[in-house]
Amino acid sequence: MTSSGQHDLFDIRHSVISSKFGIRHSSFGAEGAFTLIELLVVIAIIIILAGLILTTSGYVQ
Repeated sequence: MTSSGQHDLFDIRHSVISSKFGIRHSSFGAEGAFTLIELLVVIAIIIILAGLILTTSGYVQ
């Protein structure tokens, strides 16, 4: 098999794996970036945890 044949086979496997797991690549080239929804969810979780910690620490004193 030639190197271009191996490259084509890799592309086919990559596209099958990507479609199987629902992996999508962004069209503007920021492949390692987080989406706005993901960032908002993480911020909300941090706020909830901070609120729980601050309210329970008030009872300790």
